[in-house]
Amino acid sequence: NSGRHKKLVQTIIIIAYFAVTVLIGVLSGRKNKGSASFVGVQMGIIAIVCASTGEWLGGTATTGVSEYGYNYGISGAWYTIANAIGTMFLGLCFAKLYRSLGSVTVPGIIERFFGKKARPVSSCLLIFVMLAVGLSQMVAAGKLGQNLLGIDFRVTCIVFAIIFIVYTLAGGMKAVASTNTLHLIVMYGGVILGVFMALKAIGGWDKFMDGIHAVEAEAVATGADNTNYFGMFTIGGSKVSSWIIASLFGACTAQAGIQPVLASKDVPTAKKACIITALVVAPFGFFTALLGMASRVMVQNGAILVPEGMSVAKFGKDALYALMMHESMPSWAGGLILASILAAILSTVSPIILSAGTMFTKDLYQGVL
Repeated sequence: NSGRHKKLVQTIIIIAYFAVTVLIGVLSGRKNKGSASFVGVQMGIIAIVCASTGEWLGGTATTGVSEYGYNYGISGAWYTIANAIGTMFLGLCFAKLYRSLGSVTVPGIIERFFGKKARPVSSCLLIFVMLAVGLSQMVAAGKLGQNLLGIDFRVTCIVFAIIFIVYTLAGGMKAVASTNTLHLIVMYGGVILGVFMALKAIGGWDKFMDGIHAVEAEAVATGADNTNYFGMFTIGGSKVSSWIIASLFGACTAQAGIQPVLASKDVPTAKKACIITALVVAPFGFFTALLGMASRVMVQNGAILVPEGMSVAKFGKDALYALMMHESMPSWAGGLILASILAAILSTVSPIILSAGTMFTKDLYQGVL
């Protein structure tokens, strides 16, 4: 009964958060005065930071990094650190160039260097990439709905996708900036609350460290590689370097991350916004990695039980949800933390949908059709 009550409270909080997000998106759309306003023009630093941050803090930065934290420790935070490096690189090296070309899409920039025929081809490729990234966020949302609401995974993905598309296309860039401001506050508030409540459930920082040492000792005994949960390279140098390389290239080519920069009111604003975005994105992974580490300690202590037939490592994908549903976690706190995960997913999906729509409209519909 207590489990059903907790799930009901958390579900109500999630639905309420969804409703507020959609309302903000729709109301933002009323301020649009044409296509230029829809895709973003004359944006200030705060609006750019909030719109850009969503591109980098999504489902992977929450459930993904918590899984890395569960299996490898604090080094899972490299995912958001790498994203911050890419954003900083974009601001310092390319913001001025991109702004000087007078385009609101990456294919529009490509056209300036490689000719008119390159624009529709690159647009099709980049739209495909954006949709692939967006689908990965839909999967994360579907997992959340499946674990929390007990609804079929595919049905949850479809319902969430429809809601994502409706509220984003109702408001455009103004909706993305406005809703992502809310998402950013909820994301950081939720994960910080989650770390505090998890440490409280374990018995404090000293008990947490004792648990981590026990996990490390078990890894040494079994010959595993993850024997230092506070080592910054336990996850592996190849994983870290691949994240950094992907972020450097992605930050300079991804429409969702570049569009707010192209919509800035001037070059100094674009550069400052990129630097601030990097400083906001980088620390987030440390909190979600700590949540994963806390889940691992509670598994080690027997407070969270791994389902029969599942390995401890495989349980990392569900450990964060198990932590939220643990009897020591108050219903309201678990709901707010789950809302922060949803906020991260929403904050990434909306700029991706908008960027794909912008490229289709500007590069294919207006440019070719």
